[in-house]
Amino acid sequence: LNGEEAGKTLRIHFNDCGQGDETVVLLHGSGPGATGWANFSRNIDPLVEAGYRVILLDCPGWGKSDSIVNSGSRSDLNARILKSVVDQLDIAKIHLLGNSMGGHSSVAFTLNWPERV
Repeated sequence: LNGEEAGKTLRIHFNDCGQGDETVVLLHGSGPGATGWANFSRNIDPLVEAGYRVILLDCPGWGKSDSIVNSGSRSDLNARILKSVVDQLDIAKIHLLGNSMGGHSSVAFTLNWPERV
């Protein structure tokens, strides 16, 4: 999918698993090699088996997503990109789980769009 940020189109990579009525989005931390898959691959099967659709997002600058120079809050950037992704996937509400940077980004998303969580 594509996200727009500072007038630039970014390619955003994600893995989409399961067919559940409710969606869990997993947001990774910021360490070297961090990606949605690297951080959360062991969580996919239990969540899918529990009936959830699971999305593992590679935040901008990590994994297979495009990089961007960001002068503002990384958490706010990731929250805006996440909103773009769930909008494009036509998902009205999500459950969020994040570690480290992903935790901050989850809070930023929730503060900006509480009706989506």
